[in-house]
Amino acid sequence: MGEGRLRFIATGDPAETAAGKLTLRVIRRELAVVVHQRSAGDPHLHYLDGLTLYGPDDFAEFPLVDKLHPGPQAHERMGRRFAAHIRARATR
Repeated sequence: MGEGRLRFIATGDPAETAAGKLTLRVIRRELAVVVHQRSAGDPHLHYLDGLTLYGPDDFAEFPLVDKLHPGPQAHERMGRRFAAHIRARATR
């Protein structure tokens, strides 16, 4: 904040997931499992991993502006990808 901008820093140790602590990777994996299980009874329930919309290659081109949130260019790309994903599902 001394530079006039807000930045975020992730803390914790990924090794602590064995003790039940969460990481974004763990949350994505578990959410995919839950959606897969529940979608058997709900054909309208789907899961789209956020890495499909903004992944490591995107980060190289459009880094997170505050180490947590994508900037305007990344949001635009994510929106285009999401729209393409929805259009593709609608034609099935």
